[in-house]
Amino acid sequence: MKQPISLQKRIITSTLAVVLLTATITGVFVFQNSYEETEELFDEQLKSVATAIIATNPAPQSYPADDDDGLWIEIFAGDHHPYASAPMGFYHTHINGDSFQIYQLKKNNTTVVVRQRTEAQDELATMTALYSLAPLLLVNGVLLLLLPFVLWYSFRSVRGATRELAYRAPIFLSPSTLDTCPT
Repeated sequence: MKQPISLQKRIITSTLAVVLLTATITGVFVFQNSYEETEELFDEQLKSVATAIIATNPAPQSYPADDDDGLWIEIFAGDHHPYASAPMGFYHTHINGDSFQIYQLKKNNTTVVVRQRTEAQDELATMTALYSLAPLLLVNGVLLLLLPFVLWYSFRSVRGATRELAYRAPIFLSPSTLDTCPT
C-alpha cells in the first residue's frame, strides 16, 4: 500500500509553489513596468533635447550620432527637407533598414528632429528591466532556499510526537507527555 505524503512535505511543497508563483507574477510585472518606464524616459529625453535646442534659435545643421546607440539631431528651416512633411511630436520610421523613434518639434520656421534607433532603446530598456529584477530574484532565491529548512525545523515537535506515538503499544492509552519532543 502506498504511504500518504506527510503533512510536512505537503506544506513545504505548497508553500514553495505559492512563493514561486507569486515571484513569477511579480517578476513579470516588475520587468514590464520597468521596461515601459525606461521607454518613456527615452521618449522624454528625445523631447527634452529637441526643446532645449529649439530654445536657442539654432542655425540649420546636422549632428550625427557618435555611435549607433546615440542621438541623431537634424535642424532645418523651411519645407525643403526630407522630414518637412513628417508629423510633429513622436513617431516611428525606418531609415536605411533601421527603425527609429523620432521626436520632431517646430518653432517659427525652424524644425528640430531628434532620433534614436529603437533597437538601442529596446536593448537599454531590457537591460534596465533585468537589473530591476535582481533584488527580487535574490530575495526569492534566498526565500526558496531557506523556507524548506525553516518549515522542516518548525515541524520538529510534530515529528517527535509522531515517533513517540508510532512506538507506543496500541493498548497504552495514557496521554502523551511529549517530554521526548523538542519544543
